[in-house]
Amino acid sequence: MRFASWNVRGLNKSPHQKELQNFVTMNKVGLMGVLETKVKAHNALVISKKINRNWRWLFNYEHRYNGRIWVGRDPGVWQVSLHSSNAQCITCFATFLEKNITILVSYVYAFNDACDRVPLWNYCTNLNQSSLPWCLLGDFNCVLGINEISGGGEHWTPDIQVFKDCVTDLGLGHVRTLGKLYTWTNKRSQDLVLKRLDRMIANALWFNTCTEGNAVVHHRGIIDHNPLLYEEHLQVQLFGKPFQFFNFMLDLPGFTALISRAWSLDCNGNPMTQFNFKLKNAKQALRVFNKEHGNLHNTVHIVRNQLVEVQTTLVLNKTPDLMHEEQTLVEKLNVAILQEEHLLLQKSRVKWMNIGDGNNSFFHQQCKANRMHNKVLSLEDDNGDLVYGQQEYANVVVSYYQGLLANVATQDSIDLNSINCNTVTNEQSIALVAPVNNSLILKTLKFMKRNKALTPDGVNVEFFIATSDITGPSFCKAVKFFFSTCTLSTGTNSSFISLIPKVPTPSKMKDFRPI
Repeated sequence: MRFASWNVRGLNKSPHQKELQNFVTMNKVGLMGVLETKVKAHNALVISKKINRNWRWLFNYEHRYNGRIWVGRDPGVWQVSLHSSNAQCITCFATFLEKNITILVSYVYAFNDACDRVPLWNYCTNLNQSSLPWCLLGDFNCVLGINEISGGGEHWTPDIQVFKDCVTDLGLGHVRTLGKLYTWTNKRSQDLVLKRLDRMIANALWFNTCTEGNAVVHHRGIIDHNPLLYEEHLQVQLFGKPFQFFNFMLDLPGFTALISRAWSLDCNGNPMTQFNFKLKNAKQALRVFNKEHGNLHNTVHIVRNQLVEVQTTLVLNKTPDLMHEEQTLVEKLNVAILQEEHLLLQKSRVKWMNIGDGNNSFFHQQCKANRMHNKVLSLEDDNGDLVYGQQEYANVVVSYYQGLLANVATQDSIDLNSINCNTVTNEQSIALVAPVNNSLILKTLKFMKRNKALTPDGVNVEFFIATSDITGPSFCKAVKFFFSTCTLSTGTNSSFISLIPKVPTPSKMKDFRPI
């Protein structure tokens, strides 16, 4: 699924027509918004044929004489019908025929004057009631912050805040965008100004539906605006999810008995091997335990509907049994909501909100935003080519770090005796190498921070603290085994290396930093 927009700054001249034609052909675009054509109405059909003679077109000449917005599509790829239009926007229903997916697309070319853009924001507010995945793309003629301006005396203006408030109030977010940040230039060798005027934003339903796509800012060529292309890739190969322990399970009935049974199984080997064996048994039991308790989000929805039915019946027939059932469902719903909030808080990685604040919807949106932001949909290899798929990503990452770390830097030996520094006393030295005891190990465990990222084995501090009566003895034996032998098993010694983006739209390995 590919569609695009481009402010071509006039389409009457042959060079601009050729640039647009090449972009459409090279990128196999099936749906295209062409902005600021400056083509008179009587020439529209002739010039549009030069772009692609088989395409069908929508225009907004009834709102503006100079053809500010054209929307063209390949009828063999897209089925398009007009939803509404005005001088600054054409909105259409677009069905991608291959997958039979219908979306709402708004091609935007906003006016230069801030006051003239107000009707556009009001129009978008009315469109926000749509039950379809909805995206807006094009030239908004406004930035969302001074970080989207380079040169020309960057400063905040009131229209920036108006645009930002509109996007926030409508619950819109940026579609993941690769390529250059700035999409417009004044093309001056002196006093160069760059701005991000072109963008693609979408509603929450879009992020739920179109999960495998991203926008790409392409090279502008001879035009001062960069084209924006949305492309959805083939479904990437899915791998099994690693085990994750979620804190809400601690409060479920039967949890302690389950861990006790799983932990009672023994195996031969050293204390570290025995601990890993018991933990593996516990994780297998917890997987089944989690499935038995179903989807927390569905549980909240089901219990809430049951409560509504009982309360509706109570209006007509107030019996002791119904009143007792209502109270039971209220308590059950409170527990389900709290468990859901525990789960979403842990997934969202939000630190500044507390359980019980009732921020489930915020946490849920944060989880989606995290997934979209962290998902790698394409990566550029050493040759500058984009690759797709988990195995291809792994090859690029390994190749990059092998090249980076292949040459080990040499360093002259250091005479430690020549370094003047404070030294520990004999008493401190003896204390440092003294054997650790169970009390110290468990005390250290309890002082560790809560709500931190899961380790590679999928469990967290909360699990071991809550089950210390069961898991504590084995845990302490494994720790003391390490201090006495200085060895760790392979599974215990493993760790995750996460690639954290250094820039808003990473596409190359140098755009990430490992932690």
